[in-house]
Amino acid sequence: KTSSARRGFLFAVQGYDIVISNTQWTLQYERIGSYTYNVKQKRPWQSYTYDGRGLGYASNDRDSWNLNLRYFPMPKWIFDLDAFFSRQGERNMSSNDFEDSTFVKLPFPSGIVEKSLTISAGTLYQHNQYLFGEARIGFDHVLNHKHIKNRDKTSMYFLVKMNLSLGHTIIFD
Repeated sequence: KTSSARRGFLFAVQGYDIVISNTQWTLQYERIGSYTYNVKQKRPWQSYTYDGRGLGYASNDRDSWNLNLRYFPMPKWIFDLDAFFSRQGERNMSSNDFEDSTFVKLPFPSGIVEKSLTISAGTLYQHNQYLFGEARIGFDHVLNHKHIKNRDKTSMYFLVKMNLSLGHTIIFD
């Protein structure tokens, strides 16, 4: 017996130079069913997990949309805008109401649903193969944070990163 609540999928579409030249657009939808991973079932070989972690994603009972725009105006520079929306139900990897392919029917996502929206903008500069820097500013808004009704959380973040790679290859014979 199978159930649609055990399925997970990722669908993505990419486009290049749509409306604006030197751009890359990506739209992605991901859905992980309420019972896709279940560590505590009677048939662990059917759990789609390895060492207690889901193959492909870290949790059940979620879906997300992501829209990303990358702009390549000149060599060495990339600018991007990112919008991400997700819903996470209350089921997790160790939820245990899985009995021999008979599922408790739940709405998707289940329980008190945590909903989050993240919007960010960033730039990446790669001087050469050894040195690059990144800056990003973003905004996060979460409804029902940690599945507690009406507990909302809003935050902003700013990230600056520098990466220096001293790439030497050592070959042992």
